[in-house]
Amino acid sequence: MDLEISPTGDVYLVGHSRGDIDGTINQGGGDVFLAKFDSELNKQWTKHSGSSLEETAESIAFDGAGNIFIACTL
Repeated sequence: MDLEISPTGDVYLVGHSRGDIDGTINQGGGDVFLAKFDSELNKQWTKHSGSSLEETAESIAFDGAGNIFIACTL
């Protein structure tokens, strides 16, 4: 699990879950999620992705243009 503050002040959290998240059904094993919060920590959205295998999100980073990069173990 990791979190990072974007250049615009938003907070992004990555990790993995073995359960459903925000109405998205777990695909089996551990699935990766990415959640965005505004600067006041109000949740904006959650993305969830996985397969029947075990996936884990290790870290998150931004480039100079604000693009998000997530390091995962598949």
